[in-house]
Amino acid sequence: MNDTATTYRIVDDNDNIIDDLCNLTEQQAEMLLCRVINNGHDAYIQDEEPFEQSTPNDPSNDALLPYVVLYTSDDFNVPEGALFMAEDSDHAEDQMYDETPDAVITWIVQTNDINHAFDVYHQESSLEEAG
Repeated sequence: MNDTATTYRIVDDNDNIIDDLCNLTEQQAEMLLCRVINNGHDAYIQDEEPFEQSTPNDPSNDALLPYVVLYTSDDFNVPEGALFMAEDSDHAEDQMYDETPDAVITWIVQTNDINHAFDVYHQESSLEEAG
């Protein structure tokens, strides 16, 4: 068993490390990736562990994807958006409830663009109302 913790880095489309964001814990990488994406960059979390040491069928090797969760709460009824890096929409939902337990989730979209998530939400809501 490997006693060293896996570390992560934030990279662009060409696997170039962005702003020396490397040697990060998983939590640090997720938080910083969200910040980089919110600043308008295409970026990804990459495992710093050598490729040959990973097991191809190990689910922990799956890349995290950006999800925007649109939600309201008892304090406000106009949806707000939150960006999470998650394995799937259920994972994003769990992260939302971890961060904001009283959230009322209205929509989840796999994207790193909050404006796009609102566009999809409004388009789908219009289709549901018309149907």
